[in-house]
Amino acid sequence: MENRPTGTNNVFKLLQLVVLILTITCGYRQLRAQDRETLLFEENFDDLQARNWELEDGWIITEGMLQGTGHS
Repeated sequence: MENRPTGTNNVFKLLQLVVLILTITCGYRQLRAQDRETLLFEENFDDLQARNWELEDGWIITEGMLQGTGHS
C-alpha cells in the first residue's frame, strides 16, 4: 500500500467508519421491522372445509391448506 498524507488517511478511516456504522444500523432496522410483523388474516382449514368460501376451479383444500391457481 502506498504512503498517503496523514489528512488523506484520516478521511479514508472516517469513511470506513461511516460505512460500518451505516451497515450495522440498516441491518438492525431491518431486524426490528421483521419483529413488528402483524397477522392480517388467518383461516383454519384443518377440518378440510371451506366455510364461507366460494372456491373457483383449480382451488382445493388439502393437508389443512387452501391451494390452487387462478384468479382468486
